[in-house]
Amino acid sequence: MTDMYIGTDIVKCDRMSACLKKDIPSKTLCREIFTKTGVLLLPGETMEMEGYVRIGFCAEPEALTTGLKEFSSFIRKIKN
Repeated sequence: MTDMYIGTDIVKCDRMSACLKKDIPSKTLCREIFTKTGVLLLPGETMEMEGYVRIGFCAEPEALTTGLKEFSSFIRKIKN
């Protein structure tokens, strides 16, 4: 699994993480991503890790590839 900080720049945090500095609560961000793309993420708030989202990798490879493309496209849009 990988986590992403939601805190306007994407920076590499470590090998498994990328950071996106936006002041958006994780639950709000996950809801917006799901509404606009159909991609379901787990808000960090639910794990007492506000500021992060969790991406699950328990899907068929095609679904995961499609979901990651949709997620990346969404993040590029809000990054600007």
